[in-house]
Amino acid sequence: MNPQMFSINDFRSLRFKLDRSICIGQTQLTNHKYILSKLIDLDSDLWRLWGHNNFKHKKFVVLRKEMKHARSSLWFAYYGFDDLADHVNLNFSIEKNGFYIDINAELKKSFGRFIENIKKNTSQFNSLIKNIKFYITAVLWTKLPLMPENINDNYWKEIFNICKAEINGKNILNKVDKIIQNIDKYKEEMIFEVENSPRCSPDATNYFKKTYNGRKMNPWSRCVIRIRHFIDKDEVLKMNRINFVDYTTDISKEFKRIIDFANA
Repeated sequence: MNPQMFSINDFRSLRFKLDRSICIGQTQLTNHKYILSKLIDLDSDLWRLWGHNNFKHKKFVVLRKEMKHARSSLWFAYYGFDDLADHVNLNFSIEKNGFYIDINAELKKSFGRFIENIKKNTSQFNSLIKNIKFYITAVLWTKLPLMPENINDNYWKEIFNICKAEINGKNILNKVDKIIQNIDKYKEEMIFEVENSPRCSPDATNYFKKTYNGRKMNPWSRCVIRIRHFIDKDEVLKMNRINFVDYTTDISKEFKRIIDFANA
């Protein structure tokens, strides 16, 4: 029998996104490295079976010895272009509640490219979404860094979570317009939430306040959109390695069509 791809302990060792109160110790860092090794194994199968024919680059989360807090997510991603930050990519991540496969646009140029292509080709986007047979959501966030931006540690605020039946070009564009019109309001809400969260470290709170209090934000550099398929941890635990690789490959193939549209 093929062993499980992940175990219940893998999910338990990841914290909730807002929980920055858990300082990472050697045991937890070892657990994270063990989970990352499983993601590397998953990548080796996906890349061999399908990824290398469709993408040019891959990237894995970096686990640093100097990390202060336990992670909420471990991930790897596939990119079809040399300029990784400018294009929409395919993300794979494990979190406390399960496993996510995402069409991901979380930087200014990739986000803007995706939205502009939806504007120009709304009917084509709607057709691609309609042809997806499995369940998806479209999630829009705003985000601000909790540390200097090169460390890539951000506070994410979910603004809209759109169910599959309501995912269409017009609805997404309307939601993006609402975020842009209200970006200062969302910024103030994020500052308040970080300042008043007992789970956020004083260092993060102080950096956040010092950097963004009274500062205008460019909404295009602070918006994230992901079209995502979620696999609950209980479902993940039922799958052996071969089942999980096959399932992930099938979802990825369908998502690749939308990624090609987003990057056109």
